[in-house]
Amino acid sequence: MNMKLWLLLLFLVFVFHFDNGSTIEQIHLSLGSNETEMIVTWTIPEQISLQKGRVFYGMNSTRQSESVMAEIEIFKNYKTEYCTYRALLTMLKPNTTY
Repeated sequence: MNMKLWLLLLFLVFVFHFDNGSTIEQIHLSLGSNETEMIVTWTIPEQISLQKGRVFYGMNSTRQSESVMAEIEIFKNYKTEYCTYRALLTMLKPNTTY
């Protein structure tokens, strides 16, 4: 993986918003299917009426002008129910800091 892509990973700015103040766990960044995509995944440790998740991002750290909705998947681990959110960021510009 080239250094500029690593810089994109390190400087990608994203904001998660849940109205009820849920704790967000296990935030992951991964590569998409090409150099213009990134995947942001996170988990919350309870099902909260399938609250929608959204990732905000942009090239300016004080103004995230782009956003994408996340897909939700529910799974159960022992007695705890989890919601996992997955957001695909597309049309990112290579060699650009977000």
